[in-house]
Amino acid sequence: DNEWGTLGICEFPFVPVVDGAFLDETPQRSLASGRFKKTDILTGSNTEEGYYFIIYYLTELLRKEEGVTVSREEFLQAVRELNPYVNGAARQAIVFEYTDWTEPENPNSNRDALDKMVGDYHFACNVNEFAQRYAEEGNNVYMYLYTHRSKGNPWPRWTGVMHGDEINYVFGEPL
Repeated sequence: DNEWGTLGICEFPFVPVVDGAFLDETPQRSLASGRFKKTDILTGSNTEEGYYFIIYYLTELLRKEEGVTVSREEFLQAVRELNPYVNGAARQAIVFEYTDWTEPENPNSNRDALDKMVGDYHFACNVNEFAQRYAEEGNNVYMYLYTHRSKGNPWPRWTGVMHGDEINYVFGEPL
């Protein structure tokens, strides 16, 4: 059943399964207890981690074209759609955290806030916690925040540097 377990919009069908042979405990428990391989690691995230996923989930709102913006009403509705399993108080906290309170009606800020909300929850915060746990055990941790948008990037400019855009550079694939 874990094969089709979902975290909402970012579905990962192949997640670690504690089977007693290869994995004795969940990765979260291994990190908390310090029972993991001691080694140097390179990890990081991109400036727009969430767009790659929400562009396929909110297809009417985030069209694959230039000039897409999100009104305040659309932002609030999208927060509800992207967080179906949280209660009203938690949803209000999410809105509060990701609203640009200097310009709460700014349609570009509202659009970008959706990216940050999803990117933080599913990627950036987890990467940072993982790196911190590794470093606390005395390992060398090398981190990057990838910000370079490739010239040949086919996505609209507003999508920035999405999840996966760094792969060719990190692994040295010829460009």
